[in-house]
Amino acid sequence: MKLHITCKVGISLFPQDATEATALVRNADAALAEIKRKGRNNWRFYHSDLGSAIEDMIEIERHLQNSIRDGEVQLHYQPQLDMCGRIVGLEALMRWNSKALGSVSPVKFIPIAEQTGFILDLGRWALIEACTQWARWRAMGFPPFTLAVNVSAVELCNQGFASRVKAVIDQTGMDAASLELEITESSMMDNMNDAVREFEKLRALGIKISIDDFGTGYSSLSYLKMLPVDSVKIDRSFIRDLGESSQGAISLVRAVIALAHGLNLKVVAEGVETEEQMSILTHLNCDLIQGFLFYKPLNAELAGEILGQNTLDRIYARV
Repeated sequence: MKLHITCKVGISLFPQDATEATALVRNADAALAEIKRKGRNNWRFYHSDLGSAIEDMIEIERHLQNSIRDGEVQLHYQPQLDMCGRIVGLEALMRWNSKALGSVSPVKFIPIAEQTGFILDLGRWALIEACTQWARWRAMGFPPFTLAVNVSAVELCNQGFASRVKAVIDQTGMDAASLELEITESSMMDNMNDAVREFEKLRALGIKISIDDFGTGYSSLSYLKMLPVDSVKIDRSFIRDLGESSQGAISLVRAVIALAHGLNLKVVAEGVETEEQMSILTHLNCDLIQGFLFYKPLNAELAGEILGQNTLDRIYARV
């Protein structure tokens, strides 16, 4: 067995950065948080700009702790379509509208929730809410569809995760075969063995697994081959560069699609915003797409209206 060890180090210096031990530790934590946001296996010295950043983090953390209790978080749903324009699924996306801070981007509050462990509460709430909403829509007579829910690596590697997911399925009446859990590619790398074990338990329940933001992390054939997953989602940064003048981006997306199809995986392209991108993805035999060309993330009421229309025609609904 090979053991790969990585290290993250935040550094603050005496007396340049601070003269008291508590301040030095706080500044080193700020530098460490910067590494966690931007990657792994690295080191960073504290600099003055991080001071305001750590204050913002503390403020977000303080209000985030009460966000569920105060009803400030909600789920929005972005449709996923096949290449004929038919809605085949929804992705549940978390939104936080804080009474004190206003609308806070997931890019800001999710990493903080992961660092503090509050992501376990947020993730459980999101899974219950999404599965309950799916059951409501099915009870209204809507046809079956896949519901994708994002999962943090912190949740995935927390002991008993698969059992907790099963409990939510049993509690809400969710169809396990209609549930897809998405986890970002790079977040799995520090706990690959744990991730594989949980994936296998989830797959045994009939749940689908998807790798989100594929291509932005540490892709390799060796790990992709060993992961029991059903689909990969090409990161929006690659889709954004698609165009006739960007042969490099087209070649990259073509290679990802060919690789995934060779492993019998479906491919989802996110961030599709133009007709040109859609045309290229169709030519490259992508399986599913989502993006502003079709729908923005919608609250549950609007998403229900879209599902209720039950149209099989290609729709361009810029809600």
